[in-house]
Amino acid sequence: MDTRDTLDTDNLIPEAVPPSEVLVGSESVDKETDLRCAVCGTPADEAVSLPTGYSNPVCQRCDELAISADGTNPWEGHPPGQWPETEDGVIYSPPDAGENPVFIAGVKCWRRYRFGGWVTRRDAYDCETLEDFQYYHRIGRDWIHAFNVPQPDGVMISNEKWDVPIQQRQRLDDIEKTVEQIREGIVTVDDLIPKIAAAGLTVRSEAPAPEDDPEEFAEFVAYEVEQERHDIPSQVDLCLRYYGIDDDNE
Repeated sequence: MDTRDTLDTDNLIPEAVPPSEVLVGSESVDKETDLRCAVCGTPADEAVSLPTGYSNPVCQRCDELAISADGTNPWEGHPPGQWPETEDGVIYSPPDAGENPVFIAGVKCWRRYRFGGWVTRRDAYDCETLEDFQYYHRIGRDWIHAFNVPQPDGVMISNEKWDVPIQQRQRLDDIEKTVEQIREGIVTVDDLIPKIAAAGLTVRSEAPAPEDDPEEFAEFVAYEVEQERHDIPSQVDLCLRYYGIDDDNE
């Protein structure tokens, strides 16, 4: 595979950091503390499965939001309609292949498919092919990182647009925390009741009265919180990471 000897500073997309701030893989960089997700900006030691050691790495939680150019789920193994027929009882291992490029909140990314999985990396040069991506994003044997900042530019996410579900997500987080404190005996169920009302949660009729069995009642509430989370759009989670809202409420 051909690689460059120097960083191409002329063709970086406008959303990338200035050329002088682009990281080029070095032993002086601590991958666990100095690197961030190229989409949400979460540090490696806080991100879920950030593939450090790759150019412009994307964390697993951002990768889960990836779509194809036509807005469908990215294919893996074989394109839709091209899966081969297999005999009953035969275990078929699909090839290490899949959709490229993919898009996360409007950001173009390229996946490297290998060993039955993939690594997702953000594009800093608006490449046309995977081969172009590999060429422009490697300097010799070193990776580059052109989005290593807390809030990388170009991510199409709006704190204002998702304000209502963000607030509901925060209420649910607060309820979950209170339930845990009830389990530990730190607070009482009286602290939980107003939070349930604020979130508009409906506790199932078979739940015991809170005054009769506070801990069992709290477990029913925890179940309702988990169900309510399913209705919160996945973009909300990206907002919380991108704007650091989780950190603000700890």
